[in-house]
Amino acid sequence: MREIFYEKGLAVEFYDRLYPGHLAGTPVVGDVHFYLAQARRMGGPVLELGVGTGRVALPLAAAGHRVTGVDLSRWMLEACARKAALAGLGGRITLVRSDMAKLALGERRFPLAIIPFRAFQHLLTPAAQQACLTGVRRHLRKGGRLVVDLFNPRLEYCLPEYRQAGGSGARTETYPDRVHGRTLEVRYLTRTNDAHRQVLREVWEFRVYGRKFKLLRRQRDTLHLRWTYQWEMHHLLERCGFRVRHCFGDFRGGPVRYGAEQVWVAEKR
Repeated sequence: MREIFYEKGLAVEFYDRLYPGHLAGTPVVGDVHFYLAQARRMGGPVLELGVGTGRVALPLAAAGHRVTGVDLSRWMLEACARKAALAGLGGRITLVRSDMAKLALGERRFPLAIIPFRAFQHLLTPAAQQACLTGVRRHLRKGGRLVVDLFNPRLEYCLPEYRQAGGSGARTETYPDRVHGRTLEVRYLTRTNDAHRQVLREVWEFRVYGRKFKLLRRQRDTLHLRWTYQWEMHHLLERCGFRVRHCFGDFRGGPVRYGAEQVWVAEKR
């Protein structure tokens, strides 16, 4: 089964419907404003890993910053390029297709690097995580800053016996498109946990309905994420040559809370 967001399909086509820029009502609400404030403080250009369709990169570019956006998905990068061109921001955004664990941008150096919206958690081994952080450090200027967002795992959702029910009992979300007369339905079918590797696997089913609820398209994808505990991440950053300045529990600068976010702000040592 295909890995979500990495290949052409419904997950990429409807990404901006699933994750609008403001992400109101989610644990990461306010993240774009947070990254804008960091960019104002540190200056540009900005390196963004996991740039996706440009949810964060485009507002940074619109604020006057040059952005180098890295993503493994060709299809997400194509969507980002289209949106940047339509907004007249193509001259401020450079897009690079690369695995973030194999970052190689030549002599380019940045005062600020960001890894928003849990993109770091797509790295499924500690070795890949260390390779990513080491690569980011190499591309930061002296005193440069890294901001990384992870979810703070809830242990009850990480147990090996945890199973999310599938079938008719699966959690379902709908996204109507009244302009085109279509409705996107996302069913979160199953979730299994490898507690030893700290990796979850979910199966998502996308359905697109037309008028009179006629099924037009259907597709299933898998999502793999590695959860990382707070002090584990602290040690990873220190080991890879960073000094941790802050770990917040949200994008308002609140304290770390169980089951909330880990918003890391670290400085190149």
